[in-house]
Amino acid sequence: MLFALVTVLILVGIVAVALGGLGGGGGARRGGTPHAAPVVTGDAFYVPPKRMPVAAPGTLIRSSPLPAPAGARGWKVLYHSRALDGRDIAVSGVVYAPTGRTPTKGRNVVSWAHGTTGVADICAPSRFLDPAPGIPGLASYLRAGDVVVATDYEGLGTPGIHPYLVGASEGRGVLDVARAAHELQAAHASDRVVVDGHSQGGHAALFAGEIAAEYAPNLHLLGISAGAPVTDVAAFLDSSRVLDGFKGFPVLVAAGYHAVYPHAPLDALFSPEAVEHIGDANQQCDLNSQFAGADHPVLVASAVRVAPWAGLFRRNSPGHHRSKIPILIWQGGSDPLVPAAKTAEYVRRACAFGDSITAYIYENADHSSVLIAARTDVEHWIAARFASRPTRGCKTVHRSSAT
Repeated sequence: MLFALVTVLILVGIVAVALGGLGGGGGARRGGTPHAAPVVTGDAFYVPPKRMPVAAPGTLIRSSPLPAPAGARGWKVLYHSRALDGRDIAVSGVVYAPTGRTPTKGRNVVSWAHGTTGVADICAPSRFLDPAPGIPGLASYLRAGDVVVATDYEGLGTPGIHPYLVGASEGRGVLDVARAAHELQAAHASDRVVVDGHSQGGHAALFAGEIAAEYAPNLHLLGISAGAPVTDVAAFLDSSRVLDGFKGFPVLVAAGYHAVYPHAPLDALFSPEAVEHIGDANQQCDLNSQFAGADHPVLVASAVRVAPWAGLFRRNSPGHHRSKIPILIWQGGSDPLVPAAKTAEYVRRACAFGDSITAYIYENADHSSVLIAARTDVEHWIAARFASRPTRGCKTVHRSSAT
């Protein structure tokens, strides 16, 4: 299951934090020129300067070397982004780039959007000793000559609360880390970008596609690949609260949404037990174990009916604005957390807006195993976008899966 993988990664991350993070490296400006500032490592890497000047989204604040696969280089990065209220904020992430010959026009960029790891700072993937194993297809993209970037998202690793499943916040992080890669001279990143994500990351990827034209017009976004994406936040809450092993997710939503929408009363939707655990969500990565096998109520009513929550969830569910960018959906037919029927509703909704969508349904795959079942199709589809092959209309392809 996905959570076995996530738990392993989280444990690695906790070890990384205990060891004080990776040493080496310094800040970098546009063009990769080091700042004349002390090297910043460990937890301090994630703390922006006290008097941080306002800068364009994607402007690099600092970087530090990371382990990378053979034939590649890696960096942990801290970069400028924008909160939904317009504040200049710092967001963290990673960048990987091949060390081989650089194309004249620079390297294509794959921006990976990760699935749920939690909302506490220690849950940020870039805090792991080696974040590379958490990025599907990384070695393949590097062999193809692509730069690969991955955001931690707003407030995950850095100061503030992570706005979990708040679409525009996630989308901005995904786009801005691609812009930050331009400032690492050794990465040779171009403005040609494809976004790929799974679960929460699929949600982030779809929102990146919807906001890119206005928010990041300097990027040439060629495609959006979204696996098992959360496309209906209210329905996601209603399904996760009854599935043993997933009941902690509504608490993450409560924590993230309360940070962005403090006027929405928590007790109108979330039970006292759930509200009580919000503080835990900001301290640890796995809340699901606290609710496993128990009868703790999480929601006091259906999330699709309670105001103002229903409106907030609809605002943060993709498919209500046209992307104008080719989209790939990869979905497990046996997914209990993000059912294929809900993803199909999104596809119909987005296609009605005129989006071009290819949807692959892997009949026997669930929320976790679809990552393996779809990997070859995803990599081929992304390569086709970088090769400028046309894609038009909407189609759904059903595949059998042994995973």
